[in-house]
Amino acid sequence: MRRSFILLVVVGLFITGLFYRTNDVRSIIEKIDKAGPGLKGELVYRVNFLGFIPVGEAVFEPEESTDYRGVKALRLKAKAKTLDFFSRLFNSYVEAESYVDARSLNPLLFRQKLVINGKSREEKEVSYDQDSGVMTMDGVRRQILADTQDPLSAIFNMRKMDFKEKKDFSLYINTNQKNYILKGMVYPYYVSASKRGREVFLLKTQISRIDKNPYHKSRISMIIIGENKNIPLLMKVFASGALVHARLIKIR
Repeated sequence: MRRSFILLVVVGLFITGLFYRTNDVRSIIEKIDKAGPGLKGELVYRVNFLGFIPVGEAVFEPEESTDYRGVKALRLKAKAKTLDFFSRLFNSYVEAESYVDARSLNPLLFRQKLVINGKSREEKEVSYDQDSGVMTMDGVRRQILADTQDPLSAIFNMRKMDFKEKKDFSLYINTNQKNYILKGMVYPYYVSASKRGREVFLLKTQISRIDKNPYHKSRISMIIIGENKNIPLLMKVFASGALVHARLIKIR
């Protein structure tokens, strides 16, 4: 009984230490600083289940200026996959891209592809007519609210916000059938990293359906550094009873 208790304590301390190490904002900032000034390139995140079990990697590419049907646009792209260690048990890959109006930062087109164990499970393409308040998917038109976003453009818009001035914010999101709203609160604080104080912002958000359906809610918290384009350092997502963290590990 005593040995079992000691083992349980040791395992608990190990998990606690691992959880702290993988979610320590200061260490993330110091690692970024070692990469040098500019912070330009792909943002690479380690995806941890329950906050400390590494299961995948996510990459956000820098925005790219382009033209979309005669409109000056920005192309956003992100991808995620399971780590090779888990590939024999479960192998998944998702890729998403968004074209946003360079002026309004509202999406014009959103694409997403999901592959599980080598088989395509979902391919989605959504086009947005923001002026008419309509989105089209698989030939079906649906009404949307003003300035409706997709997941990529929502994160991009959040990175463009001035959180020194904002205390709260909201965004509408729709890539399927129902309109959702993301509501967030802003909590600024300072972290001592690289021998100086660094301003960071904790964003606590909740995503829910506009029709107030109680079964379609998720919570996302994000810690961003208040410099260099509001780079997200750590993201925590709680949805469908599961907790997933995404920690910035490098910029390449």
